[in-house]
Amino acid sequence: MVKAKRRSKSTVNKAGNYTKPTMRKRLFNRIRLAVATSLKIHNIEIPTSQHPEVRKLKRKNNVHTMHGNKVWNSSIVFMDAFKDVDFSKYKIADLGCGWGPLSCYFAKQGAEVTGFDNDISVKPYFDLLCKITETKPKFQQHDIFKDDLPLDYDFYVACDMCFWNKHIDLWHDVIYRILDNNKSVFIVDPGRQSFWKMLNTIKTTYHLERRFIEEPKKTDAYIAIFGN
Repeated sequence: MVKAKRRSKSTVNKAGNYTKPTMRKRLFNRIRLAVATSLKIHNIEIPTSQHPEVRKLKRKNNVHTMHGNKVWNSSIVFMDAFKDVDFSKYKIADLGCGWGPLSCYFAKQGAEVTGFDNDISVKPYFDLLCKITETKPKFQQHDIFKDDLPLDYDFYVACDMCFWNKHIDLWHDVIYRILDNNKSVFIVDPGRQSFWKMLNTIKTTYHLERRFIEEPKKTDAYIAIFGN
């Protein structure tokens, strides 16, 4: 009778190191991401909170009135999911743009893009990303949930923008207002409860998929597409 091989447990040696290779690799990746000053994805460099210029801005402008305080993973997932799409012929609205990684990504491909954000304190970071990526997307301080959201764009993208329950009805209204003008909306979210509740309010047909990526960091997000 052959005995089953006993599964080894992860231990820490006297030097304080994990002895199991998979644990060492996981720890290494965690440290690498923590100290990385930028992430590179599809020909664009995105500074992290550890980037010297970002740290300098944070010391100078240390208050964000909302949540535009970093590059959210959903933006990176969107870039990977649509890496083969030619955006150069489109006019795009980046809703809740924050630091502007997605705005710069679109602009890098030649699209006409405007980043909308109600928090003016993100503007220095938006400008920094434009400088690093050598792009010139527009920035507009605007509450995207108001009725005067411009509707002359080809499509609208929002990443990590449904994080509170109060956003559920607001997004419902924005989505239908855009769809009524025969435009499309892409909403990307890690899967918060408020996101699922918002989707339950939408009675029209939409496409939903979950996207996993390994590089430049391991993460995932849900992409909901409304309209054509």
